[in-house]
Order: sequence, then C-alpha cells, then structure tokens
Amino acid sequence: MEWRGGRSGAHTMNPGEAKPMSRWVYFAGLYDSKFEAYCAVMWIEADERIRGPVHADEVQVYQTRHGKYGVRFRQFA
Repeated sequence: MEWRGGRSGAHTMNPGEAKPMSRWVYFAGLYDSKFEAYCAVMWIEADERIRGPVHADEVQVYQTRHGKYGVRFRQFA
C-alpha cells in the first residue's frame, strides 16, 4: 500500500508496473487538520464495512482548495 500526503493529483507508478488504474473512492467528510484525516485513514483501513472485504492498494490524504483535508482510496484492477 502506498501512503501519500499533501495535495491531490500526483500519482506515480513503479516502472514496469502494468496495472490499470481504477477511480478514486472519496470517504465522506472533510477534516480541519491532516491529523484528523490520518485518523480516518486508520479507521478505513481497519473497518471492512466501509471498504469491503478487499484492501485498498492506495490511500491518500488530500487537501482541498479551501484548506480542508479528505481521504480517498482505490484499488488497481
């Protein structure tokens, strides 16, 4: 799993990695601090009811244009 912080939009794949990308799933809610968003990441990671029985391949904390923080995740097909 790749952990990324900061602003959204940047994604890198390892050379030779030929997995097609899937769409982001945005977790409901925006947070005032990056710490609160990382707490939500840990909760999503541990809770199968949110993410389903399959683990996400990539989880990101992103920052909106208004300065709030959110969480998004996706799986590679």
